Amino acid sequence: MNPLGLASGPGIVAILTLVGTLATLAGLVLTLLQVRKTKTAAEAAKKAVDETLDRLRAATGQYAVSMAKRRLIQVRELADNKNWMGVASRLDELAESTAQLAQTFPAASEAWMSEVGQVHEWSATFARHASRSTGPKAKELEKWTAFATAMATKFDRIHGPLGPR
Repeated sequence: MNPLGLASGPGIVAILTLVGTLATLAGLVLTLLQVRKTKTAAEAAKKAVDETLDRLRAATGQYAVSMAKRRLIQVRELADNKNWMGVASRLDELAESTAQLAQTFPAASEAWMSEVGQVHEWSATFARHASRSTGPKAKELEKWTAFATAMATKFDRIHGPLGPR
């Protein structure tokens, strides 16, 4: 016995060492289990964030396409009414919407930016006709109609419940 009245000796020290080691190992096992659970939870959270971002991108893309389609419809209506300045103005807005598509659909960015350039060219063409108070000739209107139809087809390809196809 020691002065405090506790048992002592090499046997007690060995038992206490063994108990301490076992407690440490149990703590280590619990820590490893918690780390695994935390890692699994973090992976699930990352997956949920990625899925949410994908849905948000898809919704943003659908909105951008809807706006571009609407602007093209307005341009066509203005052209049918021979409002050349209105056509030029709406074409500038259509170019902006089309540029948004380039940002929204990076895989097709180059193609959409090419469309932006063409829309600006048509805007300048109709603005020139508006300033002269003359309408485009039949051949030019045919080219415009073909361009507008091609744009509408491109919008239709990426618009809808399944997105780009």
